Amino acid sequence: MIVIYNINDNVAEVDRAYAGLSQAVAEAHVANEAAIVAKCALERARAEALLAGVDGKNEAQREAQLRALLGPQFDALAEVECAAREARHAAELAQLEVDRVRLHVRLVELVAGQGGGR
Repeated sequence: MIVIYNINDNVAEVDRAYAGLSQAVAEAHVANEAAIVAKCALERARAEALLAGVDGKNEAQREAQLRALLGPQFDALAEVECAAREARHAAELAQLEVDRVRLHVRLVELVAGQGGGR
């Protein structure tokens, strides 16, 4: 069986894989930054609520009152943390694609080196 490999196709595949990885890593960074901002906003709101006098006999009651009072902030944090996890997952998948393409290119090199790619 004679297999002909087009170097331009391999280069294009490598370029696409690295471009996808670059984009996925950038999106993961943005999503992570959004999660950090949301967490800081929630912590600031918690502190303000505690200073304003959230009542509760113990920590569990105060936490329950904070969750009721700051429900939208807790929800926003959960949403952006979920988006950050999804973005990290996409970056991991993009890295797997880069690894797959690199192995493919290496296989092509090995086959060509054995005279099987002509």
